[in-house]
Amino acid sequence: MARPAKIKPGTINRDFRTIRAMLKKALPGFHFTPGLFLPENGTRVTWLRPEEEAVVCATMPAPFGDMARMAASTMMLLTEIRTLRREQGDPGHGVVTLPRTKAGPRQVILSAEARGLLAKGIEATGGVYLFPNTDGNHYSRSQVSRVWHKAAMAAGLSDFHDLRHHGPIMALNAGFSSSIVMSLGGWNSERVMRRYAAVTDRTLRAAAEAVSGNGQWQ
Repeated sequence: MARPAKIKPGTINRDFRTIRAMLKKALPGFHFTPGLFLPENGTRVTWLRPEEEAVVCATMPAPFGDMARMAASTMMLLTEIRTLRREQGDPGHGVVTLPRTKAGPRQVILSAEARGLLAKGIEATGGVYLFPNTDGNHYSRSQVSRVWHKAAMAAGLSDFHDLRHHGPIMALNAGFSSSIVMSLGGWNSERVMRRYAAVTDRTLRAAAEAVSGNGQWQ
């Protein structure tokens, strides 16, 4: 029998958060025992440099590479991308409409690259799904994850989890406000958004240089 894969602390904590939210809704005033959440690995790779993104996506067979690029530039969930229907996309207006999300229906604003991927997918297939498998159905989560992790490992990113964090991190560190990043990702609170977006060392160093005033006393 194959040895089960080790479940990472972040995955366990995510499930704990889901259970906690359900219990709080059913039992007002409920609190988890302190110390229940596991310490997470702060060194996990959560975003890609442009050259890394190009390498990973280039090694993935079609249509997985396009799916990964769509995820990196739209902040859409894996399930939203792999089950994306052609009718949900509007290349002319550069939007994708997601009818069912936690916060209700919402429109995803597409970058120029994502708009091109959408138009390419619509033109390439006449079926229901934008990224169909050979049977015309959508790929399963495990199929997409398997291809993605294989490509990430081949590129030397052994601890890369998914691309949900990539987009908000890039937007936040490009100088866009939290409210704009929240709107792009469809989050209804900054607290939730901050679970995905983080300030990078490069941004902090730039801020430190700005604060220093180039070393001159005022």
